[in-house]
This record gives sequence, C-alpha cells and structure tokens, in this order.
Amino acid sequence: MWSRPSSLPGLLLAALSLSAAACWLDLDRLGADLPSAAAGGGAPGASVLACDPCPEGGCAPVVVAEGTAFALGVVDLVVADDGLSWVNQEGGEVVRFAADAALPEVITGAVAPRSVVVREGEVFYTDDEGLWSCVADTCLETRKKISSPAAQGTLGRVVFDGASVYWTDRGAGEGEGHVYGCDPASCAAPKEHASKLLRPDTILASGGELFWVDLGNGNQNGTIFQSAPGGNATPIAGALVFPTSLAVDNDSFYYPAWAPDGTVARCPKGAYCHEPVAVTPVVGGGKPFDVAVSGGRVYWTDTAAGEIRSCPAAGCAGEAPRVHASGRTGLSRLVLGKQCIFWLDQANGGSVMKVGR
Repeated sequence: MWSRPSSLPGLLLAALSLSAAACWLDLDRLGADLPSAAAGGGAPGASVLACDPCPEGGCAPVVVAEGTAFALGVVDLVVADDGLSWVNQEGGEVVRFAADAALPEVITGAVAPRSVVVREGEVFYTDDEGLWSCVADTCLETRKKISSPAAQGTLGRVVFDGASVYWTDRGAGEGEGHVYGCDPASCAAPKEHASKLLRPDTILASGGELFWVDLGNGNQNGTIFQSAPGGNATPIAGALVFPTSLAVDNDSFYYPAWAPDGTVARCPKGAYCHEPVAVTPVVGGGKPFDVAVSGGRVYWTDTAAGEIRSCPAAGCAGEAPRVHASGRTGLSRLVLGKQCIFWLDQANGGSVMKVGR
C-alpha cells in the first residue's frame, strides 16, 4: 500500500506527484456501522451539521470520524445542506455523512480519490482513473465515468455549478496542465478552458465565473486565473509561492502562501491584483494551507502551528488571529458549514473533526 510522507498535506502531494496506489473496495463495509469514535453533533441525536456556537474560538472539537474505519488517508471534504462528504485516498473510499443520519457510510469505492463535490444530492469525485459522478443515495449503482485523466493520477480538484462540471488535470508532463469543463450528461469532448499550466489544482465556481489555481513549483511562479465559463482565462494574481487554496466572496478573492511565515492575502475581484493586502499578520504568519471565507471572516489552516485561525476579511491588523482549533499535527483542508468549522487531520490514520463557529 502506498503511503504519504507526513511532511506534506495529502492533497498537495497529490497535486505534485503521481500516485502508484492500487486500492480495493471492501463491499462488506458499505453502510457498515461506525465505531464509537464517531459523533454526529454536540449532543446525542444531533445532526452532523450542528455545532454549539463558539464565536470567540477555543471550544473543544468533536470527532466526526477517525481512524481506519472511515478516515484512512482523508484528503478532501465538502459540506452541503444535506450532509458532509469526504474522500479517503489511502482507504479508496467516498464517504457521506447525511444530515439526518446517525453514522457515516461508504457510498462507493475509488482508486486513490483526491477531490469531491456534492450539490443537490449529486456527487462528483476525481481519482486515479478519472472523473466520476453518482447520485448520493445510490452511488454504487449509479456511478459513471465522465472523463479520463491525461495519465493515471493526474486529476486534481473538481467543482459543479449546477449545470456544468469543471476540473483540473496537471497533465502527463511538466507544463502540460489543463482546466476542463462539460455538461456531465454529455462529456465525450470536454471544453478546454486553459492549457500549458504548471500544476493546476484548486478550482471554484462563483457568481457565474470560474477561478482556479496553478500551484507552480514554489519558485514564485504560482498563478490564479479567472474566466467566464465560455470565455478566455485571465490571470488575476501571479508570482505566488504555493497558493494551495482559494476562496471568493462578493468583492474579493483570498489565497495563502504555503511557506514559512506565509500569509493569507486578499485582492479585489475584477482586475489583476498588483498589491495584495495581508489578512494574516505579516510577521509570525505561520504556514497557511487552506482558506475559506464566510460571514465577513477568513479562516485558514496553519500546518506549521497545527491550528485553525481566522481574521476579519479586512485583516487582523494589530490583533492576534482567533484560534478555533490547536494541536492538530496532520492538519490540511477545512470547510465552513452554517454552524460548524469542519476540517481534516491526517495524523494517526486520519480524522474528520468539527467545532462551532
């Protein structure tokens, strides 16, 4: 079984190197009961999407799932109104925790999956063998392959805007990355939205626009692009050091620099960003990896400090960031629900955690 070096968050490693994993699906585990480590909410019987308020941070986190049962090599997660979903790269599984369920369930197997998105009960995920879709409630029976990768394991992340699905593929060689999109019902010839990218990864759809990240190789050659679904790609930020994530609100976009003393930066939408504004403190900024924005605050995971932090979208200025979780040695991705912050920790076999916002 392929194993991930502990020094790199799993999703970034997937973006930077090809995986030789060969995973299998244990059918007996589909819908199997989760061990007592799982918890749906702050109280027995509560929805997995529920959290007690924690507006100032520092509250005790709750385990959603952990260990080999349902979080083995967890690398990506997504929250929707009907539940929480994630993919386990080492376990080779797509897992769903429905909002009205007491326990999560493995809904299908996959070969080293990397990314997942769920919208209105429709699931899209990428793995070593391609881009797939299925109906959440009947995924094993309804799954279908939408598109193949340029080479085994080259697909990155995926987004669905309700009409079309878009994804990144870093290609079979250096500088051969692409961004593609298509109607998932008819995808024999996907539309090419960008080509000749170094290492494309994160992709978002917001306000009728697409945004995606080209990670680069750490030598100040990362780039963020914006495009209308039918238009040309335009760079909106460049000369970046490992912009490993991207978040967008009505007026701005936000990205981290995954490097020692890195910052989370904010730029106005609509034009190339020549002067990004630091949201995080410029000194002692840590090593921010994933970023999200909601309710006028920017949240990020700090993989050096093992913390989830947040600042007002305008920046923390002279104030210290708010700390929502700490002591997380394998911290990687996070997503924001209406009440909760959800995150992944790859230490000790992997876990999915949550805490109140």
